[in-house]
Amino acid sequence: MIDVITIQQKLLLSSDLEWFDYMCDLLKKENGLTVSFLERIIGIENPQYPIENRGSKFLIPFDKRFKSSAINPDIDINKKDAKIEYISFGGPSFNLMIEDVKRRFDNLLITSNVYDGGTQLFFYPIPSCYEFSAISFDLREEIKDIKNVNDTTVHSVEFQFGKNLIKLRDGYTLTN
Repeated sequence: MIDVITIQQKLLLSSDLEWFDYMCDLLKKENGLTVSFLERIIGIENPQYPIENRGSKFLIPFDKRFKSSAINPDIDINKKDAKIEYISFGGPSFNLMIEDVKRRFDNLLITSNVYDGGTQLFFYPIPSCYEFSAISFDLREEIKDIKNVNDTTVHSVEFQFGKNLIKLRDGYTLTN
């Protein structure tokens, strides 16, 4: 069994790129991590968001480079644990270069977010050794304003899990 404290320390002490690499490695199929296990690594439930008003469980991250994190499915201690469906992290202190992500995952889709504005960078498909099926980054900049996507720095990351790719007004997503 993987030790929660060891994982937390490794994540906390890593650079942003090392954090990304380690998180991707943790989310490999061979590890079979569950929502409750990941929640113990990431943070504590944010009481600001009552359960009846949310679709994801929002967490207060232990890692202070992140201002927020969310995880699905939204389970509590009384429910049976489940496989992860979605996880996100974001904060102004997190800085990841798209060029570095492209070195690891080369299938990049770029689309406008016509719902909220901005641009979505969506890495899909992902190699089958990973539990997640896509990685998504939302940018405030419009596509026309991005001079070189490789030079783009992102401050949040979403790991998406699912089988079916669909395109909505706010970009790509996956469903089962």
